[in-house]
Amino acid sequence: MDSLLVWLFLILALLVGWLIGYNARFKSTFQDSARRSPQGEKHRLQLLFDSYSDDAMDRLINSLDVSKETFQTHLSIGTHFRKQGEVEKAILIHQNLMAHPEISDSSSEAVIYELAKDYKAAGLFDRAESLLTQLVRSKEYSYKSQLLLLDICEREKDWEGAIAVSDNIDLKRHPELKLRVSQYLCEMAEQKIHCNKRLEALQLYRSALTGNKQCVRAVLGLANMSFEDESYTEAIKYLKSVAEISPEDIPLALPQLLECTIKTNSFAQHQNYLKGLYAETGQVAVMLAIVASMEAEGLNREAFNYLSSQLANLPSIEALSYLFAMNDMTGDIHQELAEQLMGIIARENSNKAKFQCTQCGFSARHVHWNCPSCKSWQTVKPVLEYEKKSPEIKV
Repeated sequence: MDSLLVWLFLILALLVGWLIGYNARFKSTFQDSARRSPQGEKHRLQLLFDSYSDDAMDRLINSLDVSKETFQTHLSIGTHFRKQGEVEKAILIHQNLMAHPEISDSSSEAVIYELAKDYKAAGLFDRAESLLTQLVRSKEYSYKSQLLLLDICEREKDWEGAIAVSDNIDLKRHPELKLRVSQYLCEMAEQKIHCNKRLEALQLYRSALTGNKQCVRAVLGLANMSFEDESYTEAIKYLKSVAEISPEDIPLALPQLLECTIKTNSFAQHQNYLKGLYAETGQVAVMLAIVASMEAEGLNREAFNYLSSQLANLPSIEALSYLFAMNDMTGDIHQELAEQLMGIIARENSNKAKFQCTQCGFSARHVHWNCPSCKSWQTVKPVLEYEKKSPEIKV
């Protein structure tokens, strides 16, 4: 009898242990499923949208009650509609969720954020702003909502509003926003210049450069203001700093640097600086700036000879175009041939983009501080050609 009881207790213990182990595995599987649920749900929703008609989906959504279990599904369906361009449907779904009394405060914040994105996508910026300001103190959505507010201010060109939003963001924790803020200040500076408020513009440019040392736009703005004030030495200092801040933006500084050189009659210093810069960067634009400086000094034959010698290492359409436009060149070859060659080069040059966005590849003929395509700041850079050394011939 005692042995039977021992066996029964042993079997019971094994059964309890098995149940505990099964429950732990089930819980672990459930948690893993929960962690994967957003992606899995997104995949299942995509299959659902691909498989059924719009009318069928509308009937399904209308028949789906709002509850804790279906909340995330409603939210995801609304987001899907917005991404597909059906913003009105997204707004209706998210508005319905907001009006439901059972959702928690944290869930309510998620709905407010998604509805604000719906309004932004629909161009209803005032409604979006009203909702986003409710989330400024939210732990989870504060930074996200402020980024959306910045996007809206940019779309509306409300630069003062953008600065006000950025004042509530800790830029030490989010240094990636310093570039955007500096651009807002530059936009405001340009507006002040148009209103002939030069002192305010000067302060704004300086603030932009203080907040972001890499702001090329502020440097060029300060250089231009110094030039207009006939402070040519100061302008030259700003323009030369572009090479240190952002070498790929050197071509933006070269035209005004030549103007300052002409005003100060400092051609020797200018050409020596450019030759050092050319040796360092190998940029064709810098080499052509040397040629332009020689021409401005009146050394046309020297400029022609220098460019001709450089072309041995430069299979460059831009350099050839400059060469054939020089007065000395057309006299050295048949006039008709020169015109034909210049026409071919001009057509080739007209098809080339002068600037390109490093983020999305957007091409343009003129510089854009804010990319019209991807809306990123200071990513549209000059398309550069570089010196190509001819291979040495071994004897």
